[in-house]
Amino acid sequence: MDEKISKQIIVMGFYRSGTSMLGGILHNLGVDMGCGENPSDKWNEKGYFEDYIISRINNDMMFNIQPEPRINYLTNRPTEWKRLKNVDEYKKEISEYINKKNNIKIWGIKDPRLPPFYELYFPLFNNLYLIIIRRNEESVIKSLQTKSHNRRKLIEDSFGSYEKIYKEIEQKYNCLSLQYEDIVQFPEREVARIGRFIGLPKNERAINFINKSLKHY
Repeated sequence: MDEKISKQIIVMGFYRSGTSMLGGILHNLGVDMGCGENPSDKWNEKGYFEDYIISRINNDMMFNIQPEPRINYLTNRPTEWKRLKNVDEYKKEISEYINKKNNIKIWGIKDPRLPPFYELYFPLFNNLYLIIIRRNEESVIKSLQTKSHNRRKLIEDSFGSYEKIYKEIEQKYNCLSLQYEDIVQFPEREVARIGRFIGLPKNERAINFINKSLKHY
């Protein structure tokens, strides 16, 4: 691959599965994770590392699925992007975003709302590095119920739907698959794996970003 071509990283993961932690690791390795990163709060004390443009696009798409908009983010399902109103306009907007970002050597995006739209996103990239992060299902359920009080059955169904997406992606694309619990328990080893995959050396900032004392819910 031509070294002048920008490396484009997409972080894939379910809600409360460590995507923000992974975004922070990538940021500290030297990956540009976007502008307008969501600030920290009680649920993510070190921030979300989400580009506001991508967050807005994904939110808009959820609310424009026909015939029934996805008011609850957990009800979004694979292939529903094909029923989007004005899908070509979204493709154009995402393509324009990618073109602007491609003057950066290595950059990434992360948004838990993105996986159900992956068939729309992926063909628009030309040098894509995919990283999937998973977390124990029971831990995810407890965390989401604590944060948003969603019904257990709704979370389980959505979690299963995302897992099907990951398996499809792993069969079709070269990607790095990570486990949240492994990163927390073995930070140096896992940061090194991430660095090797994207071609950046591990460093102490990225390793120290993983703080076991943070409340993970």
